[in-house]
Amino acid sequence: MKCRVAFILCVAALSLAACCNQAVKPEPKVAEMKAEAISATAAPANDTAFSATIDAASKQCATSLADCPDEGCGGGTMRDPLTNAQKNRTTVPNDPVELTVGQFKQQFKELTDIGKKRVNLSTQDQRTLETDEAIAVQVDGFVLDDTPEEPESCACYIDGATDYHIWLASTRTAKKPAAIVVEITPRIFDTQSKAVVDVMKRLQKDQVHVRVVGWPMFDPLHPEQLGKTRFTRWEVHPVVDIQEKVNGAWQSVFP
Repeated sequence: MKCRVAFILCVAALSLAACCNQAVKPEPKVAEMKAEAISATAAPANDTAFSATIDAASKQCATSLADCPDEGCGGGTMRDPLTNAQKNRTTVPNDPVELTVGQFKQQFKELTDIGKKRVNLSTQDQRTLETDEAIAVQVDGFVLDDTPEEPESCACYIDGATDYHIWLASTRTAKKPAAIVVEITPRIFDTQSKAVVDVMKRLQKDQVHVRVVGWPMFDPLHPEQLGKTRFTRWEVHPVVDIQEKVNGAWQSVFP
């Protein structure tokens, strides 16, 4: 009888110990998931070197725009000198081709997705760009929105030397996926001056009917934006003038 009672007590003790161990021991799957999350958010082993590389890539690399080459500088592996040179044109076009936003979309077709640099373009696409980007345009449409850009390699990351990114559409009620992007640049406009900033605010607020004059440019940097915040990677960039109708006549919006 005593042996039987002892056996029962022993089994009960073992069961209780097993339950306690199960309660305090985390499930292996949960522990692995936490470890993976910590690993994914951890800094690189050489964190200082990694940060220095990022800082160097986006650091001001010229003292002024006058010292900044057309191909720009900085930007690390993201820099595209060929595209920068197109962004930095300052020639005022003669006899631009008159287009609506819809006609602009038809005339300048999307090129093959070649990554984010012109150097990856096929020979045929390079020829297409040489021809199409030499055609000055005057595009008629409505300003949906605009925003100043951050410093970029095309302007040598000079503080304040930034573009203004403008969405132009066929109608005031259009959405950004149907719009084209046009940009004024600091080599042509003082994009930090109060006069220019005030004009841009007014164009955005009133969704003004305008026509922009400038040079078409294919920007390979934004394939992920197609159908989301723009219709095409073709832009009017740089814009040399924006005009609106005053008393029935077109005149520049800038003082």
